[in-house]
Amino acid sequence: MKRRSLVPWLACATWSATCCLAQGGARAERGPAPLRIGWLSPSREDSGEALQGRRLLHEWLRRAGYDEGRNLQVERRYAEGDLTRLPALAQELVQSEVDLIIALMNDAIAAARQATPRIPIVMLGGRAPVDLGFVDSMARPGANVTGVASVSGDAVARALQVLKEAVPSVRRVAVLFNGRHPGAPRAGLVTDRMALSLGVQLEPFDIARAQDVGPSLRRIAVRRVDALLVVDDPVIDPRRPDILSFARRYGLVSIGTTRQFAEAGGMLGVGPDRAHLIERTVAFADRILRGTRPQDLPVEEPQRYGLIVNLTTAGQIGRELPRQLLRRADEVIE
Repeated sequence: MKRRSLVPWLACATWSATCCLAQGGARAERGPAPLRIGWLSPSREDSGEALQGRRLLHEWLRRAGYDEGRNLQVERRYAEGDLTRLPALAQELVQSEVDLIIALMNDAIAAARQATPRIPIVMLGGRAPVDLGFVDSMARPGANVTGVASVSGDAVARALQVLKEAVPSVRRVAVLFNGRHPGAPRAGLVTDRMALSLGVQLEPFDIARAQDVGPSLRRIAVRRVDALLVVDDPVIDPRRPDILSFARRYGLVSIGTTRQFAEAGGMLGVGPDRAHLIERTVAFADRILRGTRPQDLPVEEPQRYGLIVNLTTAGQIGRELPRQLLRRADEVIE
């Protein structure tokens, strides 16, 4: 009786062991589960900016040893220009259990931070993170947020310098900006000092809502200004085509605080170098994925700025730009 009962038990045990070995072998062949990061952007997925960001992210991740589809999966969410969609998209990333979220610009950073106090968040292109409470300080972030963000008015000050170099005769400059944007007061102080040193008079136009752009442009039309400086902001950006059309119609030199401003038809675009921003963002992500806590990584400010010159637009308003400026431009659109 004992022998007859032992045979089926041995057969069952052998079958179970074989199954376990087979499953273990399959797991070994598959290797560890790939890491997963979220990419949260306010832009349209098919925009030139988004496509460039996708390419640069893939490139820098690969250089850091991450291969999408092999040891890394990227969950991308785009708000398609509708900022109200960002909180829901951030929740989607949290529910998909990503290991880390890269959030582009302040609205996406705020949405990601509200969605999770646990998952690390890396800022890309944030502004005034201390003023907004994203981090405790630049040196000691304090929670689950770190990355690359600006706290000063360097972008606007640099734009004024380039503007004066491009057109030395410029004296009066209309400035479109959102005074309610975090960091605006600090940026204003830096900009005022730069304008004074360059001998430039600023005519500020505060844009609180997109519908404020039209009335502001009509007021600018009678002010006899020499140039128009547009400070990048989610409120102003949707009206960029109207702003650029106005500048061409009135023959105004136009400059913006992003490279995309010139790509869209502005005469000059000055802003943080996007490739370098994403390189540094990936460096933050890599360290976090390897075990460093976000609160132990000080926030960085952009270190490299790029210049794009749109010669087509310059020709349309009859402006000839200095050769020295053209030589040092990162890109010249003809």
